[in-house]
Parts: sequence; structure tokens; C-alpha cells
Amino acid sequence: MVMPKVLNKRTDTIPAGAVYVGRPSKWGNPITIRELKVLFPNDTPLELQEKAVGWYKEYLVEDTRMHDTSLTKQAQEELKGKDLVCWCSPLPCHADVLLELANKEE
Repeated sequence: MVMPKVLNKRTDTIPAGAVYVGRPSKWGNPITIRELKVLFPNDTPLELQEKAVGWYKEYLVEDTRMHDTSLTKQAQEELKGKDLVCWCSPLPCHADVLLELANKEE
């Protein structure tokens, strides 16, 4: 079986069945790089990207008080085995978090 991967909407060929997970989909990361730049003005773009991914993981996986836990369950049901499409890849991307969550072995 071919492992699912994160694809870049701008540069990759997107196969049938791949799922777009960027904004404004329900999977989009609610925090933006622009917001983080205000909080961390001295960070590099890559550092901001990494912070955004870390925050998304905290939001989705580690602190379910911040959202309806059904979103995590939906990710496991709807995204398992599928390629995910966003704009960030190959840079750190919240889609990496979704890919890991959706395909983890129970």
C-alpha cells in the first residue's frame, strides 16, 4: 500500500480522491502566520510556520477543550488513507498533523 502524503496545491499533480485541507475547509488551521507575526515579530518565516503547525497540533490533538472532539474523529474517518492537499508543503504544514492523526494505528 502506498502511504498517503501531503501535496502542494500549487506545484503538485493532485490525484482523484485527494482532500483539500487548507482554508476555508473545516480542516484549515485557524491561526494564521500573519497573526503569529504580530506575536513573534522577530521570528523567521520558517519559525512562524513551525509555530502554526505546533499550535494546530495542540488545538486538534492535545487540548480537546478548545474544540468539539468530533473533529478529531472526523479526521480519522474521512482522511484515512487519502493524500491531503494544502499550500505549505514541503514546508511544515498543519496537514502533516492531520495525516499523522488520520493514519495512526489504533
